[in-house]
Amino acid sequence: MVASQLKSRDIKDPLVLRAMATVPRHLFVPSNLRRLAYVDGPLPIGHGQTISQPSIVAYMSEILRIKTATQGS
Repeated sequence: MVASQLKSRDIKDPLVLRAMATVPRHLFVPSNLRRLAYVDGPLPIGHGQTISQPSIVAYMSEILRIKTATQGS
């Protein structure tokens, strides 16, 4: 997912790429949709809500310019 969906869409922040590669996305979707968890598309998660597609999550995370505690502000 990271190489094919994120890097190809110009996501470059190493912290975002590492987080997207590390966090198990399938744990955040209903069990009947887990086979689709890593497809670059939104998925319903219940109560009329969706989990955004991975490339959008990465993009939103990247533009926040989040720093680690060791990086400071």
